[in-house]
Amino acid sequence: MISNTSNLVRKRTGRAIRDFNLIEEGDVILAAVSGGKDSLSMLRVLTILKKKAPVKFKIIPVNLDQGFPGYRSDIVEKFFIS
Repeated sequence: MISNTSNLVRKRTGRAIRDFNLIEEGDVILAAVSGGKDSLSMLRVLTILKKKAPVKFKIIPVNLDQGFPGYRSDIVEKFFIS
């Protein structure tokens, strides 16, 4: 079920990017990643789409520590590296 949902999100994201011409050759995408499920999923989808895209673009993930107690930036850093 998770893989089906993941594929659906990836396909719909790719379609929206194509339909609305959101990413063009040479674009640099700044991806704000908080460490939550939604932003990590967004980064993962963009990374997968980048490998299959007909245009070359760069993704720069950025993390902003908003000062929440117990926030673990090391987890986000590990995700960026992988």
